[in-house]
Amino acid sequence: MTPVVAVESFENRAPFPLRWDLGEGMAEQLTAALVRSGRFEVVSRASLGSVLDELELQRDPRFRSQGRLEPGRLKNARYLVRGTVVDFGHTAGGGLHFMRGLVRGRTKGYVAEVTITLGVIDIETREERSASFEGQAWAGEAGVEAVYGKVAFGGSAFYRTPLGHATEEAIWKALHWLVEQVASDSWQPLIARVESDRVYLNGGLDRGLQVGEELEVFAPGEAIIDPASGDILGHTEERRLGRLRVLSVEDRFAVAEIVDGEAFAVGQSCRRLAAPDGERGGSGAGDPG
Repeated sequence: MTPVVAVESFENRAPFPLRWDLGEGMAEQLTAALVRSGRFEVVSRASLGSVLDELELQRDPRFRSQGRLEPGRLKNARYLVRGTVVDFGHTAGGGLHFMRGLVRGRTKGYVAEVTITLGVIDIETREERSASFEGQAWAGEAGVEAVYGKVAFGGSAFYRTPLGHATEEAIWKALHWLVEQVASDSWQPLIARVESDRVYLNGGLDRGLQVGEELEVFAPGEAIIDPASGDILGHTEERRLGRLRVLSVEDRFAVAEIVDGEAFAVGQSCRRLAAPDGERGGSGAGDPG
């Protein structure tokens, strides 16, 4: 299942002479990287206040009912990503090593350095993990304002600058860490709809499902909650409900028949068994890893 994440605006602790909104800008760059990776589903919280205001306006009887948005459709995030910009600028006294024949040299100048700290919170369990990521690039001897005075943060021109290269490296490292933390589990289908003897799954060609493939269905265990703190300590054991066989596969969903079992319901997880030929022929387009 693709993890759903929300990225908050970063806290900025790095002094910088230009009026760049580093907190919001760095969050936007990380969000773009998460979306491009195809490993996450990202929900926006930046404009949530405006969205809620619009939903409230639509409930006013003075507005027509046609086109009114259905309540309860905003998507929940499972993981919340918070970040801090720790360093952002040029550090004096850096250098670049070079070789000319048998002579080793070093040029003096500046190094562009970007350091960000990320924390990812599992909203269900309240578990939080954090790490820091650094990017560096050779910056020569030009002053910051001379290089960046007419450059907008996050634009194509920015990523041709030393600070742009350092930012890209830090974001790349952060992205790979987030993949390891929350998006490394193999995908498992979920039941999306149940109709008499037919079950619809939330993946199809995009997840490598095949006609004839069989799946076992499990009811999730109940949460074990700490009565003192309210934290979720774990879950009771899953219960096997039955088996499905895939009848047809579309781009983003599949239709399966019930082989055995009962009490199937939306949201139950399925474990993939062997495909008809004994192999699935790879991890599928959407499988992590």
